[in-house]
Order: sequence, then structure tokens, then C-alpha cells
Amino acid sequence: MVRCPHMLGLKSLQTAFKKNAAIEVMHIIKKGQTIQGE
Repeated sequence: MVRCPHMLGLKSLQTAFKKNAAIEVMHIIKKGQTIQGE
């Protein structure tokens, strides 16, 4: 049933990149909040 394993890898890579981007945004927002709080 393995047709295109590289497609699966690409998809997981994209989701991982999106998760990383979301985490980066969260860190930036948290940093901004802490700077504003002080």
C-alpha cells in the first residue's frame, strides 16, 4: 500500500513547519506581553 512515501514525508514536514511557526508566534506574543507587563 506504499505508493508515495515522499508525499507523506512532505505533508508531515509541512505540518511540523506550521507547528513550529505557531510556537514561534506564541513565544513572540508571550515575550511582548512580558515586556508590556513590566
